[in-house]
Formats: sequence, structure tokens, C-alpha cells
Amino acid sequence: MTGIFKKNDIRGIYPSELNDENIEKIGFVFAQFLGSNSRVAIAIDSRLSSSNVRNALIRGMNRNRIITFDLGLGPTPLTYFVAKLNEEIDAAIMITASHNPKDWNGIKFCNSDGLSYNYENLYKMLEEKVKNIELQTTELNQDLIRNGSHLSFQYFDYLENKFSYQSKLKILIEYGNGSVGKFTDVLEKLGCITKSIRKNPDGNFPTLIPDPTKEKTFEEIKIELDLNQYDIAIAFDGDGDRVGFMLPNKELISPDKVVMLFANDIIMKKGSVLVLMDVKMSSASKEYIEKKGGKVLLTQTGHSWVHKKLIETNADLAAELSSHYYFEDEYYGYDDGLFSALRMLVIIDNLKKKGKNLSEVIQELPSYQASPEYRMAMSEDRQDKIIEELKAFAIENDGQLIEIDGIRGEFNHGWFLARKSGTESALSFRIEGKTELDFNELKNQVLTIINDN
Repeated sequence: MTGIFKKNDIRGIYPSELNDENIEKIGFVFAQFLGSNSRVAIAIDSRLSSSNVRNALIRGMNRNRIITFDLGLGPTPLTYFVAKLNEEIDAAIMITASHNPKDWNGIKFCNSDGLSYNYENLYKMLEEKVKNIELQTTELNQDLIRNGSHLSFQYFDYLENKFSYQSKLKILIEYGNGSVGKFTDVLEKLGCITKSIRKNPDGNFPTLIPDPTKEKTFEEIKIELDLNQYDIAIAFDGDGDRVGFMLPNKELISPDKVVMLFANDIIMKKGSVLVLMDVKMSSASKEYIEKKGGKVLLTQTGHSWVHKKLIETNADLAAELSSHYYFEDEYYGYDDGLFSALRMLVIIDNLKKKGKNLSEVIQELPSYQASPEYRMAMSEDRQDKIIEELKAFAIENDGQLIEIDGIRGEFNHGWFLARKSGTESALSFRIEGKTELDFNELKNQVLTIINDN
């Protein structure tokens, strides 16, 4: 069980690390935390083990008379929506391991406001208490389990009623055999023409593990874009809290530019915007939004931290490089890939009314030379040593230090970030330069420090 309690969720290989016995204990302790007779909604992704994980968790919660509403297969934002908008629901749970390999699984908990728990306010307590209890496995108590399909319907019905488009948009969607397939129904009810790739759930993930930050996820999209014309191509991760976009010309829109589009759309409506961006995002995004009249704050990476900070600052929008987007503007503040996709279609629809297209707008957005997010597997001790060495390098070269999540060293010609991954034992880092020369120089300096340690 060592190592399954992460910064933002519980996650591990099933059943060697995350097994039914420990999951049942987690459910039991979480039920104690909530209190007897509380009501919890629970959904699962398409992984082969997700039903087993759900059932073990429910068995543990049954011991404290928790009433569970089974939402069935669905996206993570469904659980946030159900928790926040239904007074009778005290918490919600999503069974998913997002983009991890198919033999992994995990558990995400959120409170009655749809706010995700993190290690500090839940998972640390669960970790400490679970290892000190013994339970005999029990059967499911069907008297405490309710059908939650009516709650699931509320979410999709909300999305259908929230949006409308003047143009008949043509949309290509890559689902990657995840749990988001109902999104096609939403689009078609909104009058869109759709083509779906790997829409049916399949926990074997026979072709790929869906991840909108990976080019591989868009390979079949590119083939289809060569054959037919679409207004936009959309790709979700397996549990629908992240989304990526590709233009008809097969250009993948970076999250650095997606946040510019969303921020500008809000500015056009409200005259201003407050945006949170995680520390991995480009300086070009910050400069663009501020030039347009908005304000940008950097924040720690991780959905539970970003959502919490969004509430604290009353921000309109938040974004992470990993393709999480959070809308407080006309929504409820949590990361929702489906809602974010529908907001992107609003932008496209408005452009079409003016005789413009998204590709033209993207070409006008600023950008610097930046690396993707690199991850290098290594020990905690080595990560600590490298981060300290990079901090010293930044200080020696008159860099500005941002230490809200690892170390971000900012210079006039660019910046670097090094931080510990929240999901695996790895060092995450990114580098950006104002020019290609700046980028290569900073990249060589950072990699030299990493390789020397």
C-alpha cells in the first residue's frame, strides 16, 4: 500500500498495490470521516478493474451506513457537478487512474461543493488510519445502494441547455475508449455534425491510453483530417477532466494558446479577467492576457490545488499545461473537459459569424520557444538535490525565483521549471526561451545540472 496516496488522489497498480482489502479499508475510514448515514455519489471510468474498486469501496462505506448513488460509467466532472448541485449529496467519488497504464486504477474524492480533496486535507489521514485497522471482507449491502442515473442525467442535460450555436459545426472527437462517449449525444442535440473515434468504452485500451498532451492521441485524427473537413478536432483523456484541440490543418493547439483564447473570450464579455495558470505555463500566455487587460496569477500544479486557489482568489478561469481548464465564468469552477470543449465551440461559432476561422486567430497569438513537459524517473533524494542545484544556478545568474511548486527560475531571456511529479517518482521540468538561441542556451545549462547530479 506504500505510495498509493498521492498529492491529489489515490492511485496504484491493481491489485498488486491497490487491492480490494485496502480499498475496503479506505471506504470504511472515509465513511467515518463523513459520518454515518451520509450520501455519496460514485462513478467509474472504463478500466477493467473499476467495477471491482467501486464495489470494494462501497463495502467499506456500507459499514458506516453510507448511502451510495451509483452513477455508473461517466466522466470525472460528472461527480463534481452532482456533489455541488445536489444538496442531498455529501461527497462524490470517481474511480479512475486518468492517463496511467491500463493495469492502474485510482480514487478521487470531492466534497459537497465539488472541491477535490488533497493529501493534506484527506489522503494523509486515510493513509495513517488505514494501515492501523483490520477488517473482515463483507458483502455489498444492496439496501444502501441507489440508482444514480437521474443524477447523471442532470449533468448532461445541463450541458445541452447551457449552450447553443448558430453555425452547424462539424466536430471530430477522439475518445480513446474512455468514459466520455455520451458527449457525442450532447453535440448532436446541439445541432453539431460529429464523427467519433474509439467512442465505445474499452478498459483494455487496445490502441492507446487517451492523453490529450500526447501526439499519439491525435494520430487517427490527423488521418481523418486529411480525408474530410472539420471545424475542430477534440481529444479527451480517459475520464474527461482534460481536453485537447487540433485545428483542421493538423496543428495541435498548445494549452499555452488555449488559455489565451478562453481568457480573451471572457475579456470580450466582461472587460477584464483574472486567470490562474500553473507554474508550467508559458510567459507568452501571461504577457498576452495582461496586454489585453487581464490579470494572471501563477499557482501550484494539481487539480485540487488549482480549484482551491480559484475559489480563494475568485478567479474567472484557470489552466494547467496538462490540459485541465477550470471555468468559474458561467460555470462552477472545477476542471471539466466537456464544458471546456463546448466553450471552445462558442469561440469558433462567434468567429464564423464574423467570417473568420480559428486557424487565423491562432496564427496571431504570441509564442516563445518552449519544450514540452519532460519527466525523468529518479529517486526523491536525487530530485531534491537537482532542485537545490537549479535554485543556486538561478540565484547566481540573477534570476527571479518562484517556489510555489518546485523551483521556477525566471530570467530576461526565458525561464526553467523543475518540480516533483505528483503522480510518480519523477522530476518534471520545462524550459522556455524568448528566442531559439535563448532556449538552447538555457536548455543546455539545465540539462547539464540534471545530468551532473
